[in-house]
Amino acid sequence: MALGPAGRHNLANAVFHSADADTALVHAYLMLTSNAGGGGGVVATGFYTVGLERAGGERRIAELFLGTDNAW
Repeated sequence: MALGPAGRHNLANAVFHSADADTALVHAYLMLTSNAGGGGGVVATGFYTVGLERAGGERRIAELFLGTDNAW
């Protein structure tokens, strides 16, 4: 299924599992939706694990892992 511009990654329940002055680890649930072809619906569900690091005074994504419950 081609999602194109109709695909949306909806993140929910983002939780910081650990954090210090330079790093943080965040977990969030994913619900991937699409309205491609005129019909809306859930395409996939899963979770993200995001590792953040401080760089230049800002937090930036250092690692991003996506685990899905189903293939699409």
